[in-house]
Amino acid sequence: MTRPHPLKAAVRALVVAAALALGAPGLSAPALAAASVAPHDNDDFSRLVAQAEADDPATDFRALRFAWLTSAAKKRGGDTLALTQKLAGAVRARKDAEVAAIARQIIAIDYTDMRAHKYLRQACAILKDQVCADHEHFVEFGLLKSIVGVGRDGRSLATAWEVISIPEEYFIVEMAGLRSSQQALVFDNDKPYDVLTVTTEDGKTMSVYFDIAAFFGHELE
Repeated sequence: MTRPHPLKAAVRALVVAAALALGAPGLSAPALAAASVAPHDNDDFSRLVAQAEADDPATDFRALRFAWLTSAAKKRGGDTLALTQKLAGAVRARKDAEVAAIARQIIAIDYTDMRAHKYLRQACAILKDQVCADHEHFVEFGLLKSIVGVGRDGRSLATAWEVISIPEEYFIVEMAGLRSSQQALVFDNDKPYDVLTVTTEDGKTMSVYFDIAAFFGHELE
């Protein structure tokens, strides 16, 4: 019996989980609506975030991610690096209420941050706020499926996953149960790609390809 390619199997698991999340019935109003993370800039990004916050199964999460790159919210910026470090500390200390609060601060700055949505989902579940946990599951896996569930497998330049940031690359690798050991920048027909060398749980080494054309050269803008 032929064993499936380890990366293909990992991606299939991610896509199934994402499909289950997006296939769930519409949820009631997300928890803690008073602490809204949605921007109000009258641009495509704000509109799409509002749609996601309403748990609309028709939300185009790929469009949402790419709209972030030219959004007023991104131009305003914010220190997510310091908050991400605080979030990691709160996770390690198992301070779930603090994890939720910090994750919301990050999401309010950068709604595309899948790691923040993941930790908020987990914290809400522990805090028994199931409405919040279900909502964050919908958003986290909606964002994830918009990368790995669109007919690309990340196994070659031709089928590289389209990402809008380096953190997206590492989140996908971690969610697939892979461990990264090296990152290389390559060009094909003047188009930039990141190639991550990763190790599977059973010790096999492989390469994962990411199309970074959307943000390459604009990281500091």
